[in-house]
Amino acid sequence: MGLGHHCGLDGHAAPAAADAADTQLSASTHVVPRTKLRGVAFHPASAHSRRDPVNELYDRACELLDAAQRLSAAAQRPGTAPALPATLGCIETCLGALHESVNGIRSWAVEHPSSDGRARSSRVRSVSAALDALGQELDEAGGAAGAARTTVARLFGDDWAS
Repeated sequence: MGLGHHCGLDGHAAPAAADAADTQLSASTHVVPRTKLRGVAFHPASAHSRRDPVNELYDRACELLDAAQRLSAAAQRPGTAPALPATLGCIETCLGALHESVNGIRSWAVEHPSSDGRARSSRVRSVSAALDALGQELDEAGGAAGAARTTVARLFGDDWAS
């Protein structure tokens, strides 16, 4: 199975944790370069929910935290080395998606005014700068994840990473 299935890049959800435990990735699992994934959009069925947008956004953020904690636990298990390049590829792609999420948050925060005009403009500039900086950090972290993926893949002798 390729990375697309594991990270949901083919439009399907990644396998559940129990299913993933039985999945073995070889060191030669192909990871699509980050530059080719920029336009790839993964839209789970819940992305088009009619739920209250406040709860929807917060729930998705909670799911992200849960996934990160589960990933951390799984990464500490012995025998995961063959999955490292593909996992780092998923992290790289995830950071790109988070960057896009921050762009959406920034757009909403900056474009929707409150009743306080002048004081608000100073706060908007501050919020905009903070979210721009966060987006830049996520972009750089994605680049670092890609570089780590390439280095780890070379450790396993993968020729696709060069």
